[in-house]
Amino acid sequence: RRAFWPFVPQQTTSGTQGRWWRRIAQYVSNRPVISLLAGLGVLAILTTGLWGTSTGLTQLEKFTTKSESALGLEKLSDHFDPGEAQPIVIVAEKQIAHSFIESAQTVDGLSRMAVMDTSNNGELVKIRAISEFSPGSAQSLQQIVELRKIGEGFGESNVLIGGAVATDLDAQQGNQEDLWFVIPAVLVVSLL
Repeated sequence: RRAFWPFVPQQTTSGTQGRWWRRIAQYVSNRPVISLLAGLGVLAILTTGLWGTSTGLTQLEKFTTKSESALGLEKLSDHFDPGEAQPIVIVAEKQIAHSFIESAQTVDGLSRMAVMDTSNNGELVKIRAISEFSPGSAQSLQQIVELRKIGEGFGESNVLIGGAVATDLDAQQGNQEDLWFVIPAVLVVSLL
């Protein structure tokens, strides 16, 4: 009994302890549907705080303290387009590369695009696109979406959009898909 100090349990014959929990349990047992709906209502109200929640960090927010690389990124964006730090890399078939570049000029915030390299067999080219937006920002992620839509017009695998910003977008989309699968699965398992 000393292990429970300062709340040493006393032997009593009256059943006054747990009176409220007993009433709640009895109510839930007598009205399970109402209790379930009330619980789901409370969960729904609590989840409204998650709408609009931003996940992930921009490149500069990943640094917890001022570091040399964070200062370098800030200095780079002061003198050049912020997208210089992480350019968008596009791989396209050589015969459609220039048509793709012309079509991609409609994407807002791309400062320049140019063919940088050709593959060893001469069939593919690497295009480097520089964004005016900071890597990982909502605008830069939207650019990837728009570039991929334009690329789909040239065939499914003829134009591939990559780079660090595209990887961030893919990770965010994967996390969102997982979120929509995992939360309902946990709720179903919990209710069983």
